Amino acid sequence: TDPAVVVFREKQLLNLWEFLDEQELPKQLTQCIFHGVTEWVRSGMDTPNFTAPTIGKVSPLDQMSTQAYGEQTMLGWSALLRGQISQNWRKIYLHANRTKDENTADTLFRRLLRKIWQFSLSLWKNRNEVLHGATREATREKEQELVREKVEAAYQKYKDGELLLLERDGYLFTKKSKEERLKGDIDTMLCWLRIVEVALNSKERQQNENNKQAAKFFQPFRDLGRKKKEERESALLQAKVDDAYKRHDAGEFGLLEQYKSLFTKNTKQDILLIGSVEIRNI
Repeated sequence: TDPAVVVFREKQLLNLWEFLDEQELPKQLTQCIFHGVTEWVRSGMDTPNFTAPTIGKVSPLDQMSTQAYGEQTMLGWSALLRGQISQNWRKIYLHANRTKDENTADTLFRRLLRKIWQFSLSLWKNRNEVLHGATREATREKEQELVREKVEAAYQKYKDGELLLLERDGYLFTKKSKEERLKGDIDTMLCWLRIVEVALNSKERQQNENNKQAAKFFQPFRDLGRKKKEERESALLQAKVDDAYKRHDAGEFGLLEQYKSLFTKNTKQDILLIGSVEIRNI
């Protein structure tokens, strides 16, 4: 995250806290809303900890605030920044201010949402200005800086062997050095980047076609390999059948009466004619 964005964000968070503190809101409500918003806007740098600061406390307002915090977390704190707010916050306010009516609550929470929208919008505008520039000139400078970074990254990847090109397209990196390329204007560098992208796509298409041709070429060898494997398995199974019948004929098996049909129902020659698949299933 850009340091300028962080500084602005922290300043706006302080401004939001001061606003909340000035309102006629229960401290538990103020603490919970500020905590949730803070965790969400900082989540780009740290893992957010959406645990209500009132959790574990026993007073009615603390418990109601913990419940409201949980519901807002389910709705999403980003949703709060867009105006989607848990109704439990309103219930907390009315519970803490028995003398206040619904109209007063409506006015207060409209003011609160307006402030949160302003807070969210200010962060968005600042981030855009930092990323893209606040003026047309600054935006152009940012764009040129980004393009230059992409050009430098492309040359580095080509040097490291990470960019694979067709032989005919190697000139894109050898005709001009990186330093010479970076001297061009933004439009020239963008055009070069687009040509590099087209060249990479051409290489990818050729690689895919080569893979298809290789698969087609080697398919007969794979089929032959599978056939030989099946023949070996069949020969091994038939040898086992032959050995089983020899041992049975020699009286080595003491089979129960109910299993003797395994050898008397079919002759060895009949079994060998069945085939390897059927032999496995006997």
